[in-house]
Amino acid sequence: MRRTAGFPRLFMMPSPDHPPTEPASAASESAAGDYRQRGWRSFARLSTRIGLEGKILAALMLLLTLALGSTCWVWANRINIQVTDIMGEQARQIAYTLALAAKPSLTTGDANDLRLIGRDLLKARNILFVSFYDSNGNNIALADRAAKDPLASAPLRKADVASLMRVRLAHSPTMGDYLQVCSPVLDVSDDGEGSRLIGYVSVGVSLGQEQMQVARVNFLAAAIGGIFVLASLPLAFALVHRIFWPIRQLVAATNRIAAGELNAQVAMHRPDAIGDLARAFNQMVRTVKRQATGPAGRQRSARTGQFRSRTKSGSSHQPA
Repeated sequence: MRRTAGFPRLFMMPSPDHPPTEPASAASESAAGDYRQRGWRSFARLSTRIGLEGKILAALMLLLTLALGSTCWVWANRINIQVTDIMGEQARQIAYTLALAAKPSLTTGDANDLRLIGRDLLKARNILFVSFYDSNGNNIALADRAAKDPLASAPLRKADVASLMRVRLAHSPTMGDYLQVCSPVLDVSDDGEGSRLIGYVSVGVSLGQEQMQVARVNFLAAAIGGIFVLASLPLAFALVHRIFWPIRQLVAATNRIAAGELNAQVAMHRPDAIGDLARAFNQMVRTVKRQATGPAGRQRSARTGQFRSRTKSGSSHQPA
């Protein structure tokens, strides 16, 4: 009789319908590790081909690009904020003036006269809509460019009433981004002691033209920054080449000494670490020259010559 219920789950064979997933995950991790290793090897080969001068040049250009890019980004944000503030103040002034002009028509409830006032205001290039509301927030008259946009003709919300004379950034699928200001229309008594709410006036001012102009200015600034970065590339290359010029002189002098020219010197007068290296190099060359031309150096040269001659004679007496 087969007993399977008492066996621990550890010793149960996996079902063919539910194969184990550990080998697949291990294979994927192994493939990802191989991919990362290949990437690092490619990066190491590229870094070796570029060399130290190329790395310094790339770092300088990267820092310059980041500095210009961050400056352009901050400048563009400041321009957008300033343009929005200017357009918001314009919308606030238009709403206040329109509230004064529409008070008689709102008092009598003349919707046709209110539409005429709104259509006259739409002759301005950046005015999107003008809405007139009664004291309860219901729309009385509307003049807009978007053929009865639902957002412009909707009743006033509590948020609009709570933020009277405040600039609010809004978006509509038909009108795009715009600024909206809602102004109350008040009937002030002759003695100035009290006022009565007649209705509201809402004005929408488009940001499309201003945003396009700001985008053109930002694109021009980015293009000028890119041209400046490209123009500074030869200057950066010359600067890096000039930095490595003393090291090239030391390498050339080292090759001359290796070829047997012990009079090689590096003419370099610099108060920095490279100048100290050049002076130490010249001192080393003078020390090597004194050791090579002194009595001990001549004896070593003679022993070296005798050893070479014995080596040649011994190799010539060997049988073919």
